[in-house]
Amino acid sequence: AQLFKEEVDLVITEVNLGGLSATGLPDLIKQLDRDLPVVVMSDLVEMGSARTLRQADLLLNKPLDLRETRAAITRMLTAGVNA
Repeated sequence: AQLFKEEVDLVITEVNLGGLSATGLPDLIKQLDRDLPVVVMSDLVEMGSARTLRQADLLLNKPLDLRETRAAITRMLTAGVNA
């Protein structure tokens, strides 16, 4: 199954999508393309949903530090998901 109309290198999503929960989104993406890196952002004090987000390659707590976020995403894209 094709996930996107165009080729993408990385998916960045938020846990709370305006009333919708994206906790299952990383699992769905990995079922369709296990090599596509998935970054999940959250403002949750506790990453209690980390168990359900186990397929995310990177979990970022908000507020984001843009320098650290950019560095982490650059590492993922240049060295692979497991960098």
